[in-house]
Amino acid sequence: MPNGRPTRLDARADLRAITTRALAYSTADEARVVARTASTGQSRFAGGEITTSGSATDLTVTVVSTVGK
Repeated sequence: MPNGRPTRLDARADLRAITTRALAYSTADEARVVARTASTGQSRFAGGEITTSGSATDLTVTVVSTVGK
């Protein structure tokens, strides 16, 4: 983890752990877990220079379960 930030490989491993854990909670006959991430960034300029910048990453986990067939 360079600079304290997860690498792409770490992020994949984290997503797999999250989805596996969510799936383990299911007692349904069938279940599917979908994880999506989205990243955004912004910069603010003043006087021809960047004065403020930031970024955000969102994670959405959806569980779809079927009980009975």
